[in-house]
Amino acid sequence: MKESTSKEKVLKAIRNAQAEADYPKKTMDVDTRTSIYPPIEGSPDIYFAHRLEDNRGRFIYCENMHEAMFNLQHIVAENKYDAIYTNEPDIENFLKESSINFVNYEQGLKKAQAAITLCECLVARFGTIVMSSRQLTGRKAHTLPEAHIVIAFKGQVISEITSAFQFLQNKYGRSMPSMITFITGPSRTDAIQGERVYGVNGAKELYVLYIDI
Repeated sequence: MKESTSKEKVLKAIRNAQAEADYPKKTMDVDTRTSIYPPIEGSPDIYFAHRLEDNRGRFIYCENMHEAMFNLQHIVAENKYDAIYTNEPDIENFLKESSINFVNYEQGLKKAQAAITLCECLVARFGTIVMSSRQLTGRKAHTLPEAHIVIAFKGQVISEITSAFQFLQNKYGRSMPSMITFITGPSRTDAIQGERVYGVNGAKELYVLYIDI
């Protein structure tokens, strides 16, 4: 039968195109396993340090806990931080040994100039810090104070983002965190008159004290 309208011609062309399409074959041909990035060459921790600094974070290598204490004291003195927050017992002991005053209650966080936390792991590929809701401090430590100081250790460095989920799975098993946060450099935005501004939606300064033990 002769097609009577342009509309019928268009609909017929669409039906024919759908019938000829080989969707399952095209989907199966997509490689979702091979990484689009070249392998990381050299040490992942050194790669992480370079990427963190590319993102305007500061990487501070510490050979041991004593050196970490010294560097932390220097950061506090250099920036004149007199209101520091943490509520993680391991860090509280660390600060007491370093003679650094701190607060560990919720209202104190709102007034703190800097927060000190641990992390879940470090992703070398992007210089990213991974935190989760299973940590005592949570996400507020990165969003409220002007500075976020992260204490990390050698065994926490992994190569890729995809490995972070396996890292957490190995750590928590079936009790995975309800929220996972990826922090790649200080808070920044380009939405204010087209200029990059730091510290609008979170910490303006980001430090990683990397302890090589």
